[in-house]
Amino acid sequence: MLDLFAGIGNFSLPLAADGAHVVTVEGSPEMVARLRLNAKDNALGIDARQADLNDSAAVVELLARQAPDAVVLDPPRDGAEAACRALVERPVARLVYIACDPATLARDAARLVHGGYRLTRGAVADMFVHTSHLESILLFEHPERQPPPQGA
Repeated sequence: MLDLFAGIGNFSLPLAADGAHVVTVEGSPEMVARLRLNAKDNALGIDARQADLNDSAAVVELLARQAPDAVVLDPPRDGAEAACRALVERPVARLVYIACDPATLARDAARLVHGGYRLTRGAVADMFVHTSHLESILLFEHPERQPPPQGA
């Protein structure tokens, strides 16, 4: 599993604790250092890396090297435009997009859908009561990257 815009490990730490092999990528070197410390403190084997996730070519290269089955995207309010371009170029079976800005989520989701992904599930969480901010979580699946059915 590849966690892009991983921050300090909000999603990658629980996924690793549940047994997933997780490679995390974050743009900020300080956040990568904090994520590594969090993983160490929790005795989790997470591979934390720093990269420019606003560079499509860098993300395509990362996807090619890692060949993940699934990607978690939790970008800042600016969204994940370059990462989504890369994910269209090198699709993965499943993609979970967590967003705090509906406008950039709509832009990025349109790119993913036009690139062959299907939106299969979605949820909204009002995590910041008394504000206009909502967290959205969307699951995209790419039909060409799905594993064959059991017994086929």
